[in-house]
Amino acid sequence: MLTQFQRHEFDQEFEVLPGVRARFRRAGHLLGAASIELSAKGGDGERRTWCFSGDVGRYDVPVLQDPEPPLAAPDTLLLESTYGDRCHPHGDVGAALRDIIRETFARGGMVLVPCFALGRTQDLLYQLAALEDAGEIPKGAVFLDSPMAISATELYAEFGSEHDEDLQQLVAADKSPFAVERFGRCRTRDQSQALNARREPAVIIAGSGMANGGRILHHLRRRLPDPATTVVFVGYQAAGTRGRALLEGAQSLSLLGEEVPVHAQIRRLEMLSAHADRDELVRWGRALPAPPRRVLLNHGEDAARQTLARALQAELGWPLPELPAHGQTIPF
Repeated sequence: MLTQFQRHEFDQEFEVLPGVRARFRRAGHLLGAASIELSAKGGDGERRTWCFSGDVGRYDVPVLQDPEPPLAAPDTLLLESTYGDRCHPHGDVGAALRDIIRETFARGGMVLVPCFALGRTQDLLYQLAALEDAGEIPKGAVFLDSPMAISATELYAEFGSEHDEDLQQLVAADKSPFAVERFGRCRTRDQSQALNARREPAVIIAGSGMANGGRILHHLRRRLPDPATTVVFVGYQAAGTRGRALLEGAQSLSLLGEEVPVHAQIRRLEMLSAHADRDELVRWGRALPAPPRRVLLNHGEDAARQTLARALQAELGWPLPELPAHGQTIPF
């Protein structure tokens, strides 16, 4: 499959098929995430443009450049709506993280962070590096225990053209949060298992982000019974996942064939979400060159889609967005 991939630069239009042209724009969600402008002739012979937003990222947050609107005014816009009915809390992520770590370390405990390998881990490392540089947390106490996250972090370090101004300044000052020597990195199983024998307080970042698999399961089995432990969730926890169960107050958890009691503290940091919220989606729409003739909302639960549809109509004067149903066909 990899042999079929073709790489294209952002902002450069290219031909997909005869008569069908496309262009990528930075979506700001993850490294390389893109919105797509697609232009072609419709069934009536008229040439028109569609824009597929993809996952829209956050504004004014570290690491990646802000989301960019399409260059061409789309006739039809297919827009995500994951957080279309809410706004993320505004707070100091670093301060909240610092307080959790200090409180846990004072108890002699471990901070466990189930984390998504791409995007959320790098945001977290940025915050931890800043705390370390400021002397707010001890050096040598953070471990990244995920081969996939380690590889993703190396890619984030490699593509400096995608860094925002703040990260570029850190890299220039030789303070990159993604430098190899920054934090402990556990690639091998033996390195991961060695953390279970550690007695000194530490921050352990491991996949998977919803605690449904990966190395975090071994750390949870080892540390959940200890009231000195804190488990910090920094991303969305879907219904039916172990992460959601812990957030909802589960007294025990089935882990690797064992029923493990939960005595650890469970915390949640919502400020690190990588998805645009309601206001940010409206901001992204406001930056379009012209209002679209037709708007379709997807990638969101019905309540989120309905709320965002009303907001886009009321605040931007757009036609009331449609909410496509599963299996519905929409002609180009």
